[in-house]
Amino acid sequence: MKKVLLVVLAAAWTFTACNQQPASDTAAGGSHEPAQAVQAAPSAPSQAQLDSSIIAKYVADNGLASKGKYTDTGIFFVSEKEGKGASPTIEDKVEVHYKGTLLDGTTFDSSYDRGQTAQFPLRGVVPGWQQGIPLLKEGGKGILLIPSGLAYGSNGRPPQIGPNSVLRFDVELFKVMTSK
Repeated sequence: MKKVLLVVLAAAWTFTACNQQPASDTAAGGSHEPAQAVQAAPSAPSQAQLDSSIIAKYVADNGLASKGKYTDTGIFFVSEKEGKGASPTIEDKVEVHYKGTLLDGTTFDSSYDRGQTAQFPLRGVVPGWQQGIPLLKEGGKGILLIPSGLAYGSNGRPPQIGPNSVLRFDVELFKVMTSK
């Protein structure tokens, strides 16, 4: 049985070696045509790439390019008012006023509309807030454009927030409550 397996493996190796085309005619020692390069089919852009394009278009269309900056994770941040207090860490709880909208302007949540500030432990909110709110200092106000992957992702938050929605938050940071 071992001899049969060895013969089959040797035959397969020989067949493969004989059917490989050389990389160039010089390597083959003859006048073979060079092998055609195999091109991979173009892949669809990732959701992160789509979000990046959506945010870039929104920034350009709304004249925000010179007013803000991108983080390494793709959040676009505009500081509208520089705060003078502390910046929160992921371990802190914050008191904020905020308005969350889709990029078409549809409001899906607003502490302003409720007439009172909101308090959140940063560990308990979407990653876009965990990364974006620390860009503010107490007393500061800003705009966060958050890619869907750092918001509610492919699930969205029906019925207000559809799948893969890029979100805008207008946020005022009133207080950082250190949990240490």
